[in-house]
Amino acid sequence: MDQKRLILLIIDDSLGDARFLLSLLTQALGDSFDALHVESAADARHEMTQGRFDCVFLDYLLEGDSGLEVIRAIRAAGDDTPIIAVSGNGSEEVAVEALSLGAQDYMVKAGLTPAGVKRSLTNAIEKVRFKRLLAEQRRDLEDFAHVAAHDLREPLAGVILFVEWLQDRFADQADDQARGVFTRVLDGADNMSRLLDALLEYAEVGRSQQPLEAVGLAEVVDAATANLQRRIQQTGAVIDADGLPTVLGDRFGLVQLLQNLLANAIKFSGDATPVIRIGARPEQGRWLVSVADNGIGVAPEDHDKIFAPFRRLHQKSEYEGSGIGLATCKRIIAQHEGEIWVESELGVGTTFWFTLPTVDAAAAASNNEQQAEAHYALS
Repeated sequence: MDQKRLILLIIDDSLGDARFLLSLLTQALGDSFDALHVESAADARHEMTQGRFDCVFLDYLLEGDSGLEVIRAIRAAGDDTPIIAVSGNGSEEVAVEALSLGAQDYMVKAGLTPAGVKRSLTNAIEKVRFKRLLAEQRRDLEDFAHVAAHDLREPLAGVILFVEWLQDRFADQADDQARGVFTRVLDGADNMSRLLDALLEYAEVGRSQQPLEAVGLAEVVDAATANLQRRIQQTGAVIDADGLPTVLGDRFGLVQLLQNLLANAIKFSGDATPVIRIGARPEQGRWLVSVADNGIGVAPEDHDKIFAPFRRLHQKSEYEGSGIGLATCKRIIAQHEGEIWVESELGVGTTFWFTLPTVDAAAAASNNEQQAEAHYALS
């Protein structure tokens, strides 16, 4: 933990419990901190809008308020201040829910010690610090990838034009060896161009920050197949996608997602005519969507690897590709707060599963945000 004076907020409607926690903090930290005690969520709201705290100790049961609702409201307002939930009983269910809502730790009042409080405080602050650092590094990396991919496209296009000019200019004078060199240079430049396009596509995911809207999956599939029409005609691919729902999503991102998954299914079809089935069903308040094919399949040990950027399971001589397509799919699904995974058997086929929010989720989210703002506005 940084050697600086910590500013702590204790939210507890019991003055005795708050004083007990304060005494433990004093034993653990000496005079290296300042603490403010408030008894209600309303008072906490006021104080948190006035300044930033290094950590919040939150009683699970407040008079007239649930500590869990306070955690939910703080996180809904975009505040990532470390939170340690404190309870008078050791309910595992409460602990799990508090952590799932965004608390960094959970402590039982009866078992508190100076060492335990210090350890929990240190861990909570470090968790958030590393999370912020990771987010900043990820943004920097995405910005670099975006700039690099964008800025390299123009000089690469110039190289391609120059080599094509040389190829045409000396067509009558070039022997087989020279023509082979021209071909290899142009093939390499074309591969680089496609890689830059894929990298830019990967870096662009989520940059627009457009709100999700109602999107018909059938229309998304139509757009994706239109973009892949040439490959579909060349391979005779059959795509079955009946009865698809309307989901809450980013239309551009979803077209990109389906296009990548369909292109993947066509590419790895082996000797068989590609047959791809797209389906969806409601499950646990979300849409569970599947894209199944009859291709060569993926070995079990590679199921988790295929979503990593630049991860290739085959040589370029066997199958073309940048190794970024499925990583882009994962980012698109993450943008929709969903999950994506694969089920596959070698020689049988592959099914990609992913979850998307329902249209009803938009109304529910809006209602929750309004309740959170009214209850504990921190914006």
